[in-house]
Amino acid sequence: RDSMEVPQPQPQPQPLFFTGNVPEAIAKAQRENLVLVVAIHGDDAECRRMDDETWAAPDVQEALSSCAVALKLTWDSTDGVFFRQTFPVVTVPTVYFIGKCGKPLKALTGFMDATAMVAAVCEAAAAFAEPVSVQPQQSPPTTQSPTQPELQQQQQQQQQQQQQQQPAAAPESALEEQKKRVQEKIIAIKRQKAEEATKKEKEDEIKRREQGKDVLKAKTKRAELQAKLQAEEAKRERLAEKQARERLLNQVRLEKEQRKKLASPANNSEAAANPTQPAVPPPQSTVANVQFKLLTGETVRHQFDTTDTLSDCKVWLDAVCK
Repeated sequence: RDSMEVPQPQPQPQPLFFTGNVPEAIAKAQRENLVLVVAIHGDDAECRRMDDETWAAPDVQEALSSCAVALKLTWDSTDGVFFRQTFPVVTVPTVYFIGKCGKPLKALTGFMDATAMVAAVCEAAAAFAEPVSVQPQQSPPTTQSPTQPELQQQQQQQQQQQQQQQPAAAPESALEEQKKRVQEKIIAIKRQKAEEATKKEKEDEIKRREQGKDVLKAKTKRAELQAKLQAEEAKRERLAEKQARERLLNQVRLEKEQRKKLASPANNSEAAANPTQPAVPPPQSTVANVQFKLLTGETVRHQFDTTDTLSDCKVWLDAVCK
C-alpha cells in the first residue's frame, strides 16, 4: 500500500488573557520572571471599545505574550473585589502592571489605544528588568583562618550565587531586545499614521479643488443662461415695438388716403348734381368720442366734452398708460 500523509494539526492560537485563577497567574509570572498585567473591566462602552480595538491589536498581543502574564478581572467578580481591596481601582477600565514582590510598576485608567498600551507595556518591562540591589551578607570578623570545610562551603555558595545571577541576565537581555523591537514598531506605527494623514490631506485638497471647479462651472452656466434669456427678451421687445410701429404707420396711411378720396373733384361734382337736396346740418352734440391707438397696437376710446382741449386728452391718456 502507498503511504498516506497524515495532515499535521495546526497550532491553536494562544489566548491573550490567562485562563487560570489568580494564584496560578501570580505563580506563572514569578516562575517565568514576567510582568503581571491585571485589567479590571466592566460592561460599559469604553471597556467594549478596548476589547475591539486595543486588546485585539497584534502589536499589543505580541508585546504582552513576550514579557507579561495578562489577567482580566471583572469589576463585580470575587477576584475583582479582592483585587480592589488590595489595589485602588476607581473606574473601569483600569490596567495595573505589577512587578516583583507585588510592587505596582504602572497603573492606567480609561480607554487606551493600541499605541499607548504597547508603550505602557514597554515601560513596565523596562522597570521590571531593572536589577534589585541586594546587600551582601557580611560574615562576622574572626581572627582564625578558615578551615578546609569552611573554604569548600564558601566556594559552593559563590558558585550558587553565580548560577542564580546567570539566568537573571538572560531575561534582562531578552527584555531589552523586546523593548527595542516594540519601540521600533511604535516608531513604524507613528510613521504610518503620519503618512496616512498626509495622504488624506492631499486627497481632501484634491476633492476641495474639484468641488470648487464644479461650483465655478455651475455659476458660469447659470450666468450664460441668464444672459441668453435677457437677449431673447430684448429681441421680443424690439420685435413688438417694430410691429406696433408698422401698424401705426399703416393706420396713418389709410387715414390719409381716405381724406384724399373725400376731397377729390368727383365727390364735389356729385354734390353739385343734386341741388334739390338741401344739406341737413349735423346734429349738435355735447360730447366727442375720441379713439387713441397706442404703440403696442392696443386701441382705447373715451368720451370727452366738446369744451375739452387736447391737453385734457393728453392728461387722460397719460393716466391710462401708467
